[in-house]
Amino acid sequence: MNHNQKKKRYDIIVIGAGIIGASVSLSAARKGYSVLCLDAGPGAGYGSTSGSCAIIRPYYSTVDGSAIAYESHYFWKTGLNI
Repeated sequence: MNHNQKKKRYDIIVIGAGIIGASVSLSAARKGYSVLCLDAGPGAGYGSTSGSCAIIRPYYSTVDGSAIAYESHYFWKTGLNI
């Protein structure tokens, strides 16, 4: 950045542009937040998301994992105020 460029400020910075990072970024932007989504890869979905088929699944191998998925589904359906 040179001295003539103005520094940009963001309300939210999301690290990772996989399925979760991209979803959080989109949701926050739709609510009017200024969002910067960063990813080390060449584009969205190249990290762990690409290895997991970019799906959100409700079935996990632990009780805690299942409980978190269940609660997350509620927020996904009703909208989470961030």
